[in-house]
Amino acid sequence: MVNLSFAHPTYLWFLFGIPLLVFINYVTIGKSKRKALKFANFEAIARVTGGESLTSNTFLLIVRLVTVISVILAAAGTTLIYTGQTTDYDFVLAIDASSSMSSNDIEPSRLEAVKQETNSFISEISGANIGVISFSGVTIVERELTNDLFDVSRAIKNINISIFGGTDLSSAIITGTNLLTNSEKSRIIILLTDGRGNLGTSLNEAVKYANKNGVTVGTIGIGTEQGGKFTLGNDVTSTLDETVLMAIANATEGSYYKVDSGDKLQDAYKNILQVGNKKIRTNLSILLLIIALVLLFIEWSLLNTKYKTIP
Repeated sequence: MVNLSFAHPTYLWFLFGIPLLVFINYVTIGKSKRKALKFANFEAIARVTGGESLTSNTFLLIVRLVTVISVILAAAGTTLIYTGQTTDYDFVLAIDASSSMSSNDIEPSRLEAVKQETNSFISEISGANIGVISFSGVTIVERELTNDLFDVSRAIKNINISIFGGTDLSSAIITGTNLLTNSEKSRIIILLTDGRGNLGTSLNEAVKYANKNGVTVGTIGIGTEQGGKFTLGNDVTSTLDETVLMAIANATEGSYYKVDSGDKLQDAYKNILQVGNKKIRTNLSILLLIIALVLLFIEWSLLNTKYKTIP
């Protein structure tokens, strides 16, 4: 899949001025031709210009239009997003801290198992910037993107079961995407949850937002088929809801992994972050400016040779 994204899409409105430039070009040429018809010595003009005495300047117009379009796209911050193999990534850990994560089907609890195994895994990471968020009915940024693994580990250790009810998966995806907005590497959210989202905006909108910003969401389902009990006034059994997590991963070209023990969580992390097809971002702004400068030089050369104006 190949997409374009724009950091400053407002500048794209200038593209609507292209037809006006074409119109002005042909009006100007028409006036020039009418004036030229008053001068009889076309043979002399041809000798001076080295070509036709009256031209449509079509090639020159194309050069100018491509130059203008290149400048507009560069100003808009055009970025090419495509799928390819890379190990160069930044990622956000989105950890479910809702009450169901206190279930005891994974010892000592789902949340504690996630915290222990996650800190063990990130100690082996190098080169990537890592962000941490926790979510329940609200989403909290525990740590913005950083390569300081001590800070990341401390942020994870400080996550506790939230006092806010519910689970807002959409907010977690949107917040994680926002943390990755300025990353020039591949962008990955690792969503760790039992999948029981029941609050927030449409998941479809959150997934569209992630895709628009070139973010892959890898989902990890925490829980067993039998489920586990947690206290919410009375003991409640919480089971894993895999369907929604599979859907999120598939829609963002990510992978889904089911984890019912701490050991499997380590494997899930490694599989999500291993070498493989991920969304790669290439900022085209500099290339577009170079193209515009080259075309400006070509236009200047043409105006002083083939399309030289006789006084």
